[in-house]
Amino acid sequence: MFIYAISGFCLHPVLGAGLRRLGKVLHLSKSGNLIVRLETSNPPQVGTEVFDPKLEKIGTVNNVMGPVAAAYLSVTPASQETRDKLAGRIVYLLEKR
Repeated sequence: MFIYAISGFCLHPVLGAGLRRLGKVLHLSKSGNLIVRLETSNPPQVGTEVFDPKLEKIGTVNNVMGPVAAAYLSVTPASQETRDKLAGRIVYLLEKR
């Protein structure tokens, strides 16, 4: 079984990996970090890389905030241009199998 990443109009297989949906980017904090509302009850560890559906790195988790049932992530953006256009987008964790 293959997991496919969508890139433009092509599907590219990602061997031995899967995407896990983390949640939606709510906004940019005053400190320049992306705030993500988690959609899962098991948050990723600090230092975990976060990706978009095209498997482009968005950033790295630097903090997990709030109660376990409704947690938020603070993500340090990988670049200035990615941080400015991500509000409202869904982000993912790349899991190796």
